[in-house]
Amino acid sequence: MKFDAKIAVDNIARYIGKSGLDKKEIAERAHIAAATLSNWLAGRSKPSLGGLYAVAQGLGCTVEELLVPPGEHTLEQIDGLNIEQWRARAIVAEQNAEELAQQMMELRKKINDL
Repeated sequence: MKFDAKIAVDNIARYIGKSGLDKKEIAERAHIAAATLSNWLAGRSKPSLGGLYAVAQGLGCTVEELLVPPGEHTLEQIDGLNIEQWRARAIVAEQNAEELAQQMMELRKKINDL
C-alpha cells in the first residue's frame, strides 16, 4: 500500500469530526503537539508513519483506517457490516460480558453465604 498523506490527513479530519472531540483533545490523546496536528490538517506538513500511529491511537482507530480511502476499508466489508456497526456490536458484547461477570460474582457470594 502506498502512503498517501492527503488521504491520511483527510481520514484524520473525518475521524476527528466523528469523535466529537476537538483537535487539541485528539492531540493530547495522541501525545503529539496540537500545532503538529494543525499543521497536518492545514497541509503545511505531512505526518510520518509514527505520527499516524499516534493519532490512530488517539482516535481509537487503526493506521490502516487512516491510510485507506474512505469506503475501501477492509473492515467495512466483513459480513456486509461497516466499522461503526462492528464497533457497536463490540460495545454491546463488552456490556454483556460485564453483566455476566457481575452475575457470577453475585452467585459466588450467595454460594459462599450458604
